[in-house]
Formats: sequence, structure tokens, C-alpha cells
Amino acid sequence: MSLNQLVDSCDVRFTLFEMLEMGKLTRYDHFKDYDRSVYEDTLDLAEKIALEQFYPSNSDGDKTGLKFDAKKNEVTVPESFHKGFHAYLEPGFHSLAFPQEMGGMGLPSTGSMAAAEYFNAGNTALTMYCGAITGAIHIIEHPDVKRMLLYMKSTIEGMRMLCLFLAYHEDIMHVSKDPDEVKASTGIVEILTPIVKAGISDAAWLVTAEAIQVYGGYGYCQEYPVEQFARDVKVLSIYEGTNAIQFLDLQMRKILMNKEMFNDKIPKPPITADACCLRSSSSARSSPNSSAGWSASWTTKP
Repeated sequence: MSLNQLVDSCDVRFTLFEMLEMGKLTRYDHFKDYDRSVYEDTLDLAEKIALEQFYPSNSDGDKTGLKFDAKKNEVTVPESFHKGFHAYLEPGFHSLAFPQEMGGMGLPSTGSMAAAEYFNAGNTALTMYCGAITGAIHIIEHPDVKRMLLYMKSTIEGMRMLCLFLAYHEDIMHVSKDPDEVKASTGIVEILTPIVKAGISDAAWLVTAEAIQVYGGYGYCQEYPVEQFARDVKVLSIYEGTNAIQFLDLQMRKILMNKEMFNDKIPKPPITADACCLRSSSSARSSPNSSAGWSASWTTKP
């Protein structure tokens, strides 16, 4: 794991191993042979291939593109794609979550999706053929730039968490032998699928718009990658069902037509949080109408 310009690897691992406690999937027979070291090695290799093979060829996918020869019925890709394509296939990244009896590796979908984030970040066109973190300069000290970067970072972390949370329950849905557990996870998967697809693709467009804004006028020029990211990311809200269709699926099929499915409580650990707001100025402290501060605590129980 290293600091890279594509994906926050520390947050990927926090989401997988601290929040989702992915290591506990070994309690299912289907995943009993996969401990954390397997997932770590998979993520490290995905990061390495994305950085060394996918990202360097990203601009070629935009400038050269994929070309279809109708006479030969063939699609030609940029020459630089070939090395990344083989580097992706040889370790089996295209079939990580496929059952072993089907030639796959049988890893949890949670791990497969986490690995896919590196490839998507490195080269969307190449990833779709086989699936933005922008650089920072001294303008990072500008307050509004800080705001935009923090907005992008926090939004991406939320998007990642939601995707992996969905994949985690998809794993449980398929391998658990407990009917109640299967029912609860199935309910989560059913209702979250359109939310993840529509919500995250809409958020991705907004995040990319902020990335362009960080660069200012340069963000609109092809010398920098963010304008391509904007064009690439827009298709996410269109293909595999537009976001309007996803909304109808959520409202009609998942809620109104299947009310009983979602009466189950979503399992979640108790959350306890304390927040305290302190007075920020001496005048506030001296004001007879101001409080010395406030604190609030809340607990959510399953």
C-alpha cells in the first residue's frame, strides 16, 4: 500500500476491515480460506497494475479512442491498452468473485469491488474494455480550494462505503445458511442497488465538476485529465438504466410493491457519538446571552 494519485488506499482498508469487518466473512464456509492477507495482496496488486499500466494509458483512450471497423466487425484499441489489458487478465481480476467451479477465484464481491476502484480510477475506458483524484499545487492553501478538496474527499469516502456495504451484504445473501440473515441482507441489497447506482453516479458528476473548479480555467483544457473525467463519468448516470429509471425501480418495485421485505431493521452496531461546540471568541464567552458551549450525545440501537 502506498500513497498514490488515484485512490485513498488507507480509507479503502478502513472501510473494508474496520467498518465492515470484512475479515469476519471467514465464518461462512464459502469464504473460510480467505483471510485478510489475501485481500491485502489483492488490493496491493490492483494498485500496482492501475498505477503502472492503466493510468499511463488513460490519455490515449481519450485522444485515440476505440475504433470500430464495420467491414471486419472488429474493435481496435490504443496500442498502450494491450499491456494493461494482459496485466489485468493474467492474475484473474476479471473473475475475482466468480465461483471457483466456473473458473473464478471465489473471492467476496466486497473485495472484487474494492479492487475495481483502482482500475476505474486509473483508466475508465480500459476498465470498460476489459471498468479523480487530482494533483494539488500551492493553491491548496486557498480556503475555497480546501473546501472543494474536502468535499470531494468526504463524498468519495461515502460513495466507497456505500458500494462496499452493498457488496458485503450481497456476499452474505449468497453464502449465509441463516434464513433470517439472508432475508435481512437481501432486503438491504434490493433497496440499496438503485440508490447506489443513481445516487453515486449523480454524486460522481458533482465531484468531477468540483475537480474542474479546483483547476480553474485549466480544468477545462485537455492538458489536464479532469475534463476527460467529466466526460467519462457522465455515462454512469445513463447506461444500465438511467437514474430516472432507477428512481422508479426504487419507488415502485422495491417499496410500494414489496412492503413486507423492508420492514426488517437494517443490522447495524450501536453508535454512540458525543459532539461539543466551544465558544470561539472572547466576546462570545462574555456575552450574557451566550452559553458556555453545548454538547449532545445520541445513540442508535439496532
